Amino acid sequence: MIAPSDVTIRTFQESDAPRVKELFRSGMTSLIPNFYKLSLLHYPMSQAVWGISLTQLIGLAMAEQLQFVPLVGIVTAAYAGYLYYRVRQQIQAYIKTETEMNLFNISETYVYKGGTFLVAVHEGRIVGIVGGENRTNGVMELKRMIVDVSIHSRGLGTTIVEALQVHAIRLGFSKISLATSNAQPAAKRLYTKCGFQLVKETDLHIPGAKLCFYAKQLEATKQ
Repeated sequence: MIAPSDVTIRTFQESDAPRVKELFRSGMTSLIPNFYKLSLLHYPMSQAVWGISLTQLIGLAMAEQLQFVPLVGIVTAAYAGYLYYRVRQQIQAYIKTETEMNLFNISETYVYKGGTFLVAVHEGRIVGIVGGENRTNGVMELKRMIVDVSIHSRGLGTTIVEALQVHAIRLGFSKISLATSNAQPAAKRLYTKCGFQLVKETDLHIPGAKLCFYAKQLEATKQ
């Protein structure tokens, strides 16, 4: 079992790029079921479909026309299947875009523009990543915070975020901002634990999902 104390956090090296992209892809892919659940339960169209389906089933039962029940089930299942396909396609498109743009040249995007990119290493293997992008005016944007799915819930995320804060202060930043989603409750708890405050929420292009913006002032922790 990997503990945070077993991990070394260091700055990004060019040879890390393939593993960084692999972690990003696997981390985002693992969120597809979470986003799908949001789409099934919180998307207004989904709620309407479930309501209509239930009403139809009750009506068929009361009219003793049970032979039509499978048809309602087929239509409902088809909608659920379409919704999963749509969510998966949107996540995959996001992964492709970010890999080809934000992570295409990590040093150029983060380090050379005044930010930083950190990797967490255990026994020679990268098990966590986080980027700090320079947004000017003393603000660093936390991005690409991913922990290997095989070691979630062991405290490594907290260690990585705290390490980024230390680097941000050393680089002269006074604030860190970030955006996560309501499909990532563990990430929201992590950022709250680390002292970040929820600023606002906006709708995402994925049905039922919201983008959650957090921020933290760093002056009080500056030594």
